[in-house]
Amino acid sequence: MPNIVVLATIFPGNLPFFGQFLKSLEEQTFRDFDLLIANDGVSDLAIHTPISFEVIRATGSPLRVRIQLMEQAVIRGYSKFVFADTDDESAPNRVEMVNELLNHYPVVCNDLDIINASGLLLQASYWKQRVPDRTLIDSLFLADKNCVGFGSVALTAMAFERTRTFKQPELPAPDWYFFYLLSVSCSVLFTTECSTRYRQHGNNTIGVGNITPERLRVIVKAKLAHYHALSEAGYPHHQEEEKTRLLQKLLQDNNEFTNRAVGHLKTLNINYFWWEETNFLNGSN
Repeated sequence: MPNIVVLATIFPGNLPFFGQFLKSLEEQTFRDFDLLIANDGVSDLAIHTPISFEVIRATGSPLRVRIQLMEQAVIRGYSKFVFADTDDESAPNRVEMVNELLNHYPVVCNDLDIINASGLLLQASYWKQRVPDRTLIDSLFLADKNCVGFGSVALTAMAFERTRTFKQPELPAPDWYFFYLLSVSCSVLFTTECSTRYRQHGNNTIGVGNITPERLRVIVKAKLAHYHALSEAGYPHHQEEEKTRLLQKLLQDNNEFTNRAVGHLKTLNINYFWWEETNFLNGSN
């Protein structure tokens, strides 16, 4: 039995992309892995792939479903977990690369290649110019932004054991919360040597690059929920929370400020990390 497993969740909104997701796994340069899929609401799910796979039923928040997957992976004896979103694709060397790096680091996250809904490449190595290869990501880096998502991360079973006491709040950014807490006690390695092909489409919850007034309001709301959850977990971020709360009021009450803010962020020509855009409006950068 392989010691590494790819963990994924399928739900109705991702079905149009599921075939390409599977195809990218079938084309991996390293093939000694299994696939464990959580079925969250798909009736009559049909899977045709030569990869050894198993499907479990899972319900609950996105974070809870991912935790159920890791719990089931532990029960089955796997020691390395590679997360992948079923609307994305994995670069051909992704499993091989993270499998090797997990021999040395408990958590590994990789860069993104941005693709459109049809799978055409829009931008390769999205964060490579901002984060050098083999950078260690710590809780200070993740204090006001995130680059560690469940679609682009891998971790060991031993790292997962450190998360057993984590609360599981329902949040707009559950991966940010989860990996911030894990980064307090675990090394998180960022690599540009492999990538997740991150698909931009209408059902994508976060996405990248699209800056609008509504997007900024979504970010500040998500950040406030995130900081509240961290405070409940014993890691308050009073300064960041207060700056974000003041910015939220400006975005709600002052359309002129909001429109200027959108224009300013677009002129900076930055490949923002998740939830980072507002840092350039509230004095964090």
